[in-house]
Amino acid sequence: KPEIQRRQIEADFMFVNGIAYLVAIDNTNYITIIYVHSRNVETTTGKERKELLIKIKDLYNRRGLTVIDIQMDGDSSSLKIQNGSTIDTYPPQKKCSKAERTIRMIKNAMRTMTFSGVRIYDHIYTKQPTTFMMEIYKYYPQHLVRAFNYKHYAKNQGSPYMLYNGYKPRVDRELNFSFGQIIAINKSENTVEKGSWSNGTSSRADLAIFVGNVDNQMGSHYCLKLDTKKW
Repeated sequence: KPEIQRRQIEADFMFVNGIAYLVAIDNTNYITIIYVHSRNVETTTGKERKELLIKIKDLYNRRGLTVIDIQMDGDSSSLKIQNGSTIDTYPPQKKCSKAERTIRMIKNAMRTMTFSGVRIYDHIYTKQPTTFMMEIYKYYPQHLVRAFNYKHYAKNQGSPYMLYNGYKPRVDRELNFSFGQIIAINKSENTVEKGSWSNGTSSRADLAIFVGNVDNQMGSHYCLKLDTKKW
């Protein structure tokens, strides 16, 4: 439907023991979450915040969706993208209540997340996160919100994920691995296709940690290699 192609978005910052994210939710309840590298979001400039909003707008544009506006709370100003092209700064007239409710829901789930038996958002790890932990913080929320995006909010309308991507999620692929699971990338063309994923290990396989699924129909995955700490 044409109206589904036009999106209105609310966005706000979320903090989990000092780790910052920008959370956005649109009029179809599709949630986008972006890891913010700055640990002091309050000092970010208007230009930096606009760049984050433009990044969200570009994600929608790649899927053929039109962003009508993005509203964002701020202590002194809010940012708004109008007509999908220009950005104006204006005083906030109201709170982005939908974004705030979404943030509360996500934070409750994130605070209980464990990795190797420990809560990764404990102050011990978030105070001075290692490069490895920063990569985990980057991808875990994206993996978490997939379950919310799969939920049907309106009868006969489809899930937010389907309305955003244009196709239904592959549930069978989602169940292959759990977040943080050790997997092997088998390279040997004699056994499996190069670059495919397997639960098995071999001398010709790179061990990695599964951190999420790519939004495509090819069955791609995100992983963090244990030897190089790179993707």
